[in-house]
Formats: sequence, structure tokens, C-alpha cells
Amino acid sequence: MKRIKFYINQLTQKRLNIKISIPILTFVVSFICACNKDECPSLFEIPIEISPQKLEYHIGDTITLTSKFYKMVYDRATKKSYDMSEIRWKPFTNIDRLDSIFDFTKTRFNKNIYFVKDLNYKYNIFTFSDGSNQLNGEYNYSNDTFDLKYSLVLKIKGTYIMKHVSANYIGGHFEHQSFKGSCNDGFDVFTNMNNGADNNSILLKDSPDRIYSDALYNDLENRFHKAGGYCFKVLL
Repeated sequence: MKRIKFYINQLTQKRLNIKISIPILTFVVSFICACNKDECPSLFEIPIEISPQKLEYHIGDTITLTSKFYKMVYDRATKKSYDMSEIRWKPFTNIDRLDSIFDFTKTRFNKNIYFVKDLNYKYNIFTFSDGSNQLNGEYNYSNDTFDLKYSLVLKIKGTYIMKHVSANYIGGHFEHQSFKGSCNDGFDVFTNMNNGADNNSILLKDSPDRIYSDALYNDLENRFHKAGGYCFKVLL
């Protein structure tokens, strides 16, 4: 009888140990996953500059956009730089009128703003089925450096917003591209326009369209600056 009680006590203790171990194991796994997620690079910052930078231009003026950066790219999430030499940034540029209700079909490259094609770069006009268009393509990569440059000639009077974005967001999720230190969640891109300048964001406030005067203006960091936003007026 004593031997039976001994085995029962041993079995009970083992079950108790298992019950205690499961929550501890779950906690440890969750802790490790949380730490790894915090250490995942997820918001890379790339620069672009406009020349000349003005609030007001005139019809016929030319503006040039240049984006050039070394392969070691800074990540805002981890505050570290990573070798992104194998990455496709998929840049694209959109323009729209701020002085009218939002409609991509009203503002088109080579209608309101003329795109000056540079044969040294793979950056072109892409037209959608609804008649709207955008510039898109890819950066050149040479000597450990990414490089893109294009010019625009202003043709029609108005108030405009332009965005230069890197499209790594596809089908409702961030596309995973491998690099040393990458995680499975993919990554986003912060386009630093004119080294953190205001980029005439005050013009958003006067737009008759609440997409700009409300949604964008009240969240400039995430909806305007992150997307490489730049506002300007074109005068006669």
C-alpha cells in the first residue's frame, strides 16, 4: 500500500510539474518572440531632394528630383543601418491638385506637368485604365549606391501636391525582401523629402478637399512627410 501511495504521489507531482511548465514555456516563447519583433528592421529611411525648393513657381519652370544613397540604409525602428544592396525599392511619383476635389484623372503627367525622360534611368509614365497616371520604375545601382533623377516642367497654373513613394506594400501586406537582419514581416519606407523640411505643407490647409485639409494636414508625419510629400503653387 505504501508503494502504491508513493507512485500516486510521484504521478501527481509530475502532472503538477507539467502544469507549471506549460505557462512558463509559453511565457518564455512569447517573450523571445516579442523581443525579436522589436528588433526587426521595419521602417527604412531614404532621401530625395527637389531643386529649386520654392513655394511658388511659374509656368515653364523646371524642377529636378534627385534621390541618391549608400547601400547601408538607416532603419528608424531599430536605429541601425543595414546592407540593402539587393533590395528593389519600387519608387513611384504621384501628383494631384490641391485647389479642387481629389481626382487623379484631372491631374496627369504630360498634361499639367511634363515629364522629362532621362534615358539613363528606368523611370517612366504608367497609365491606368481610368486615364490617371504616375511615374514609376526603379533605382539605378552602381558602386554600392542607389541613384534616381528626373525632371518636371510645370505647364498649368494651380496648387499641387506631389509624393515620391517606395511601394513595398502589395496585396494588403508588406512584401518580404531578404537582406541580412530581415524578418518575415517585410518593411516600410519613409521618404525623407528635402532633409526633413516643411515642404510647404501649409498649402494642404487651404484645400477644399478634406482628404488634404483634414486627414493629411492633421497627420503630417505619417501621411505627408513619410510619403515624400511636397506642395507648391504654379503661377502665370
